[in-house]
Amino acid sequence: MMHRNELLIMLPFIFGIMIYPAIPAGAASVTAFAYPGKNVAEIYVNDTVYAIFQYPSSSFFSKMLNGTSYSYSASIINVPHNTEFYQNLQEALVHGQNDNEQGGEDNVQSNISVLNVSVIMYKKFFANETAATYVKSSIMIIWVSGIFTKNGSKIVGNFSWKAFKIDKHLYLMENGKMEDINFFGEDFHDMLDMPEFLQLPEVSTLNFSEFNQPLSQWNRVYNSNSNMTLFTKSVSTQTIYSENLTLNGKSYSLKVISDPAYTIGIQGYATAVGDEIYVSPAPSQFTSYALIFVASVFLVVIAGAGVYLIRRKK
Repeated sequence: MMHRNELLIMLPFIFGIMIYPAIPAGAASVTAFAYPGKNVAEIYVNDTVYAIFQYPSSSFFSKMLNGTSYSYSASIINVPHNTEFYQNLQEALVHGQNDNEQGGEDNVQSNISVLNVSVIMYKKFFANETAATYVKSSIMIIWVSGIFTKNGSKIVGNFSWKAFKIDKHLYLMENGKMEDINFFGEDFHDMLDMPEFLQLPEVSTLNFSEFNQPLSQWNRVYNSNSNMTLFTKSVSTQTIYSENLTLNGKSYSLKVISDPAYTIGIQGYATAVGDEIYVSPAPSQFTSYALIFVASVFLVVIAGAGVYLIRRKK
């Protein structure tokens, strides 16, 4: 049964999915809701990764694993600010993908600052005669500030942080055990008791560098009814790790996959130039035909007033 605290931090995530169907169910995703007037944003990071180990039905693994299953979930509300988890997350967002790749010497860093972060962890393992699947999922609900600045009548947002990649461990203490929500491999390896010929390396899964394209190249939709601008982008399924081998005439394969997507919702009418977002009053909703009609009426009124004045002078 889900505890009350878990439900409380799940509600905004569920609410976000209901409002924004662009978020793919069961996929890795980042969804940010930004509020320029308050200079804050809420970021949902759903890091879901699948490991699929395939083996022959006549193999040792088939006999050992067939029919087994395992699941685990936990939640941590308000991760303390003085932890390495918090500091590593803050550092990754500030530097963004450009700095990660180029050292950051010539790049303007974002002023983004993590205000609060809560985490939900979930793991699931199940196997049949020919395959074992391991699902590792973590949801981070992050409140940040410092994205927006005022520029005359416009508000400018710096989203250079969006393609963040976390190369460091994100450890959390849960039930007396250190859980790492970033690196993938060790727990799966232990669960399978895998032999030396199938060593799954430690892989960082919190990697959204595929979304390094400027926001001006993303799909953009403005909804005048909700006064919300959406920028969306998805990428094809990524194979994080893959290995195939044949042993004693039998084929084995191991694959770790992810299918990430990204949504950034801005409250207001927003346009993008590179990775900067400009929020300004929405343009008039009048159509060109309406403008022609109004102009025609205006000319008729002026003409009528002119005729009236001429007649009075006579």
